[in-house]
Amino acid sequence: MLDNSKITQMNEKIDQHQTPAPLIKRLLTIFYDSFLLIAVLFLAMALLLLISGGYQFQAGNPLMTAYLLVVTFVFFGGFWTHGGQTLGMRAWKLRIQQRNGDPVSWQQAALRFITALPAWIVFLIGISLAAGIPLTSRPWLQVLERLPGWLVLVIGIVWLILDQRPNSWRDGVSGTQVIKLGKPNG
Repeated sequence: MLDNSKITQMNEKIDQHQTPAPLIKRLLTIFYDSFLLIAVLFLAMALLLLISGGYQFQAGNPLMTAYLLVVTFVFFGGFWTHGGQTLGMRAWKLRIQQRNGDPVSWQQAALRFITALPAWIVFLIGISLAAGIPLTSRPWLQVLERLPGWLVLVIGIVWLILDQRPNSWRDGVSGTQVIKLGKPNG
């Protein structure tokens, strides 16, 4: 015998429309969530400065990079595994879930996060180059300074857009999907 909460959850899965999220809403969600993520990263840095007694870390420090990546993963993974929605996804009525409608696991969140990193790295390097910020922290990055910054930025943007298509390779690898909530024609 099922209790009322189990029946309600089952009905929500059945009633839920599995309409893939439109590209524009996915991109607006990224834009919205980026502001919140920046605030979280500022707080993470402030906490680290507080703990370290004000010690400033050098640019390109691999431990700092790893720390910020972990904070970013916990930020997104926490939202994805608990309710399936970041604040941006709530605003644009989107949700990430497994293909069968179940919540995303931490393993799936990790796969989704890791497979998104290459596109974001190219995009952020493109922003740096287009803004004229030198990439001197890593010698192998200095090679990229010979490329036009706008070209790397455009490649990063196109990659991110392609990565946001329904059933993208990130969705396939992680077994997840981003759906639009509400009526199919709404």
